Amino acid sequence: MTTISLTNSTIVVENKIIQVIFAENSQIVLDNAHEIVDKVAELAKSGPQGLLIDASSMQFISGEARKYFASRKNPNLTAVAIVINSGIQKTFANLYLNFSRPVVPTQIFNQKSIAINWFKGKI
Repeated sequence: MTTISLTNSTIVVENKIIQVIFAENSQIVLDNAHEIVDKVAELAKSGPQGLLIDASSMQFISGEARKYFASRKNPNLTAVAIVINSGIQKTFANLYLNFSRPVVPTQIFNQKSIAINWFKGKI
């Protein structure tokens, strides 16, 4: 297992899943998005992997950051799971899926364990 600390997030890599875990009450802006995408690209060079975004503790993400995340395609990322924990996060996650139209297959989950299980057969 590999753990990397970034501004407003931590990345954990385990069993071909790259997990981006946003810090408690974090506010994600475009600079954070660049930092995360760059580090994920570096980590995904080793072959097909899943990307799990744990947004359950995140407070805010800017429109520019959402758009940037949605537009980035990495040939080694086979699927993206977004973990949320509230109704308002679900609303924003659905808006992200419908309006930002991520280029990698993306699903929303309420539990990290279910999201991790979803990756089976996708990696």
